[in-house]
Amino acid sequence: MLKAGYHEAVVAKLFERVHNQFKDTISYDPLYVQAKDFYLEALYRLIYMGAENSIGFHNPDAAGRILGDSVGFSTKAEGLLRQLLAKKGIDVGQSINLELAKYLNNRGEHKLMFKREQEFKDPFDTVEKNCAP
Repeated sequence: MLKAGYHEAVVAKLFERVHNQFKDTISYDPLYVQAKDFYLEALYRLIYMGAENSIGFHNPDAAGRILGDSVGFSTKAEGLLRQLLAKKGIDVGQSINLELAKYLNNRGEHKLMFKREQEFKDPFDTVEKNCAP
C-alpha cells in the first residue's frame, strides 16, 4: 500500500509541475490526457484498497493484484508526464521532492507538524529511488 501511495504522490507532484508550468494550455495534449487517465485508474485502485479496510487480509492475492495495477498505472502516468515535460524542454531530474512538510504541517484540529523521525519508512525504498527526501 505504501509503494502504491508513494507512486501516486510522485505523479501528483509531476502534475503539479505541469500545471504550474503550462496553466490551462496543456489540457488537450494527448500525453496529458492519457497520463490523467492512467493516474485516475491508479488512484481509484488505491482508494479502493484504503476503503476496503483490511489491506488485503482476507484476500491477499487480489490485494496484491489491485495494488500492483495501481503501481503500474501510476508508473505509466509518470512516464507520460516526463515525456510531456521533456517535449516542452523541461528537465525534472531523476528524483521528485514530495515536499512532505508542506502538505503535512499545520493539519488537523491540533495543528500537528511533520516529524521525519515518525515517518513510516517505505520497505521497498520507492522514495529513495524515485523521490528526494
